[in-house]
Amino acid sequence: MSAPAGPGGAPPEVAVLEDADALVADVADRLLAAVGAALDERPAPAPVHVVLTGGRIGGRALAAVADAVGTEEGAPAGAPPAGDERGGGSPAALDWSRVHLWFGDERFVDAASDERNDVQARAALLRAPALHAARWHPMPADDAGGGPEAAVDAAARYAAELAEHADDLGPEGEPAPGVPVFDVLLLGVGPDGHVASLFPGRPALGLRGATVVVEEDAPKPPPLRLSLGADALRAAAEVWLVVSGEDKATAVARGLDPGEDPVRTPAVAARGRRATRWLVDRAAASQLHG
Repeated sequence: MSAPAGPGGAPPEVAVLEDADALVADVADRLLAAVGAALDERPAPAPVHVVLTGGRIGGRALAAVADAVGTEEGAPAGAPPAGDERGGGSPAALDWSRVHLWFGDERFVDAASDERNDVQARAALLRAPALHAARWHPMPADDAGGGPEAAVDAAARYAAELAEHADDLGPEGEPAPGVPVFDVLLLGVGPDGHVASLFPGRPALGLRGATVVVEEDAPKPPPLRLSLGADALRAAAEVWLVVSGEDKATAVARGLDPGEDPVRTPAVAARGRRATRWLVDRAAASQLHG
C-alpha cells in the first residue's frame, strides 16, 4: 500500500463545545454561515459545493440546519429575495438551487436502505421546503446486489459525476484533481481514526489520484463501501472534522498530532486548502493538552 500523504494544507484549528447539543448547534450555524458567504462572494449562477457526512452527530447537525431553514415563514423556497441575485439573507432565502450536496462516503447497499447516508440526510434536510431546491449527488446504490464488481463500476460513475463539476483551479490557483473545490467538506471521525470510509491500514487509504475508491472489507458492517479518496478530501477549501464523545478522545488526540502516522490515523491527513477545523465536544477533547 502506498503511504497516504502526510499533513499538508491548512493547519488544524480546534473549537471545543460544551457537549453534543452545543456541537450540533455550532456546526449547523457554521454551515449556514459558510453557505451564505460562499453564495454572496461569487456571482450567480456560480455553484457552492458541500460534502455531507453521516453518523449520529452529522445527522443531528443536518436536522438542525433544516430546523433553521424551516423556521422562516413565508420565505421563497430556494430562491433569493427580490432584487438579490446572489442569495444572501435568512437561511430560507438563500438560493439553495445553487448548492450542490455531495457525500464523503456511502454504504454500498440498496437505495432505500436506512443504512445509507443519503437516505438519512434526505430525511433530515428535506423537512425544510427551501432545501428541496438543492442539487443532490448521492453515491450509486447496489440495487442489484452486484457486490464488489458493481462497486468498482459505481465508483467510476461517481468519479465521472464529480469530474463534470470539477473546477480547473482551486482557491490558491492550484489544479483540482478532478473534483469540485468543495466549499465545506464535513467528516466524522471513528474511534479508530478513520474518516469517510478510509480505514487505518487499508489499501484504499493509500490510493493516489483516485477521486472515488472502493472499500471491500471495512472493519465495521457493511463491509462494502464507496468513499472519496484521500486526494479528493484534500481538494476541499475547508475540511471540518466533527467529533463527539469520550470514545473518540484518543482518535482526536492522534488526529491533531502532527507526528502521527496517517496509516494508523487517517484523520491526521484530512486537511483543507484554506482551513481545517476540528469541531469537538469536551468529551472528545478530553485527551488534548494545553
